[in-house]
Amino acid sequence: MLTEEVIEVTIKNSTELFQTYMPFIINGGVFIVTNKNFKMGQILSLKIKIVDEINFTTILSKIIWITPPKTENHKLTGIGVQFMKEDNGATKSKIESILGSNTFINKPTYTM
Repeated sequence: MLTEEVIEVTIKNSTELFQTYMPFIINGGVFIVTNKNFKMGQILSLKIKIVDEINFTTILSKIIWITPPKTENHKLTGIGVQFMKEDNGATKSKIESILGSNTFINKPTYTM
């Protein structure tokens, strides 16, 4: 599966990881704050560095969520991406091991 679009994201700490993680997505996903225009269903290469990682990991991802500018609920503008099955759940597992019991805590995030 080829994609020309590449987006790079660094998640600096567990608080930011909690804010961006989308645990309700099959295979896992993250919300990326961006003003760039994307289309639903668009495939992109996500270069992601999570918390203390030194190197980026590249994951094929699919856009499944778009929060447009100036939403009524004042949410951040951006996209939600679903990690593709080729990742075999590795990134989802990594995120959930960092978040531990906080994974499903009932606090506001960038999407909910």
